[in-house]
Amino acid sequence: MEGQKEYQQNFNRIFSAYRGKKIAVYGTGQNARLIAECVRGYEIIGFISRDGTEGMLSGQTILSIGEAVKAADIIIIAATVSSTKIVYSRIKEIVPARISVLGLYGEILNGKELYQENAYWEKNCINLCSMIEQYEAISFDVFDTLIMRRVLRPEDIFEMVGDRCGKEIQKEKFKTWRMDAERKCALKKLSPTFDDIYELLKEEYLLEDKAVSRLKKWEIEQEQKCITARDTMVEIYRYALSRGKKIYFTSDMYFSSGQIQELLKLCGIEKEYELLVSCELQASKENGSLYGKLKEMAGEGKLLHIGDHDVIDGKMAKKNGIGSFTVLSAYDLLASSSFVQVFDSLRTEDDRNYLGYFASVMLNDPFALSENAGKFQLSSYRHIALAIYPMTMMFFHYIVQNAKRYDCILFPSRDGFFLSQLYARIREIRKDLELPEGKYVYASRMALSRAAADDEKSFAVLLGKLFSDCTLNCKDYILNQFDTELPEEYDFPSGKLIEKWGKEGLVKKLKSYYPGIAGKLEKHRTAYLEYLSTLGLSDYHSIAMVDIVSYGTQVYCISQMLDREIDMIALGTTDIPNVYIDNPERVFSVYGNINKRAEGAIYSCSNLSAVHLLLELLYASTDGQFIGISKFREPVFQNGTSYNSELLTGVQGELRRIMEETRNFGFCYENISKEFSMGMIQLLFRKCSDMDKKLEGQFAFSDPYMGRVKSVNLMDML
Repeated sequence: MEGQKEYQQNFNRIFSAYRGKKIAVYGTGQNARLIAECVRGYEIIGFISRDGTEGMLSGQTILSIGEAVKAADIIIIAATVSSTKIVYSRIKEIVPARISVLGLYGEILNGKELYQENAYWEKNCINLCSMIEQYEAISFDVFDTLIMRRVLRPEDIFEMVGDRCGKEIQKEKFKTWRMDAERKCALKKLSPTFDDIYELLKEEYLLEDKAVSRLKKWEIEQEQKCITARDTMVEIYRYALSRGKKIYFTSDMYFSSGQIQELLKLCGIEKEYELLVSCELQASKENGSLYGKLKEMAGEGKLLHIGDHDVIDGKMAKKNGIGSFTVLSAYDLLASSSFVQVFDSLRTEDDRNYLGYFASVMLNDPFALSENAGKFQLSSYRHIALAIYPMTMMFFHYIVQNAKRYDCILFPSRDGFFLSQLYARIREIRKDLELPEGKYVYASRMALSRAAADDEKSFAVLLGKLFSDCTLNCKDYILNQFDTELPEEYDFPSGKLIEKWGKEGLVKKLKSYYPGIAGKLEKHRTAYLEYLSTLGLSDYHSIAMVDIVSYGTQVYCISQMLDREIDMIALGTTDIPNVYIDNPERVFSVYGNINKRAEGAIYSCSNLSAVHLLLELLYASTDGQFIGISKFREPVFQNGTSYNSELLTGVQGELRRIMEETRNFGFCYENISKEFSMGMIQLLFRKCSDMDKKLEGQFAFSDPYMGRVKSVNLMDML
């Protein structure tokens, strides 16, 4: 086939110096398949699968990375420029120095610093505008330069079209068919049109004209939904116009000039330019012929081309006698950033779509990371909300899925506040889900322990945390839990007292205080039971309580007071089964136990243990710590314990805004993975971002169970 011959010639041009070397190709996707099917005359020992899958690729062996590094002299990463950076960051610690790692354009990657030591960070708006001043005519690439899609990769649009196909065409099939048709068209014709691609799709898969028309319409509609301007680049385009420069838009694209102009118009770019489109001129930037057409149109003056592809928009422009300035696409910025590892957490279509949306907001400006040399800078409530939104939606949909088992779902104050509001809203607008009633309940470990300790047995159970966490100060714990001051001899961590008196001895000594405690707590119990009766919980057959991360104290206490078992729906749990919840079947938890306890110490087994307090703060109400019900049946809050109200209302408002905004693009994010949720929240970690000091100061947090430390800043834990 002519296309195979051309691919071989291009491969020879780049890699001929490596004939006779043992080459392993990283990848099993389309780029790797082209090498397997088209390249001959090289000692290719196999293709590296990221997940270590065994088998064959177009008749050639699939290897693990471990097998490859034992035998290869060369590793070629068969991926786009941006994906190459992601792959290399993943394998660079595994590959020994003797092996050269190359990209598809022949660039040697070994030893490159892909994060802060990147020459791109020296670029900014000022030096681009200065460069524009030196030229008479300016050419802009269109997609990923002036405008961009709110998706991670262009082909993600095809999955969205596939979502609309119903039973007629499975969405996975449509994406594969659409990409395959475009590839095959490109082998037959230099620059195929949108109609060419769909004509081949029709012929290859025996589709009816009606179906093809629908698919074309849906693809255009989805492009229009997802398109957005790169605002900084549009400002630069307008700056060039204001300086009297002749403006050209030059695009390698299958869409017609009319279709592209419509997309530009949606982004606020009116026609004050000349548009050159490869499929209409049958010329391309990739082989330089479109630059020839551009030079014919622009005349003899000095011409600058601005685009996002280092080779096609950069090197090829220069090769054809045109000045060039390359900017990074949002995807490439992310791949070059401090947050590149987020790519490894992608699992689902919703994960990819959200990451594309995130990039369209945070990396809309191609110079967004320049000032901080590739590290993210967080300076607004929107930035915080963007990081926690996937975790929020993933957990919320987990709640919705499990809520259908019950007649009523309880959201305890104060960290259940935002989730309860979200639940009420979805229950109102999605009648088809038939969700049970949700109730926001004033509750806290302190208030519930005081109300639930109605006999010596329950009192002993509620002492349990002193023995599972031996760092807790015994005197402080009894005061917080049971509103009772103990003598100074208890002013030690429980572990020390266990060493002194033994576990049974400490329990016995504490039980001796129970009669006095019981009398003191009777008013708490009476008032709280009256409050619970107003909620009508006795009318429900089955109830579950939502929690972020829980040891089970609140579920135990509510169960005791209602004299019935209440189940738990949690993001994570601590050491369950335990004295509070002995039956794991009563617990539905996304991440399971995030901490383990051994010999009185707590061991983290999930990153959620580092961030759950942050979520509990950000989902909270602006009330302080709930301590009980007054004689007037009103909730009472501890003075001085409320969180920063500006932070809470700001972040929660942005979470709602993101939800509405993305729904307008057709994204509901009902299938975000727990891996990606955890990956995204790590944007808040110091290794990935710097936070504005004023914003960071709002994360002060106090917890009566943190011992004598009255207040910490949660960002210090990350």
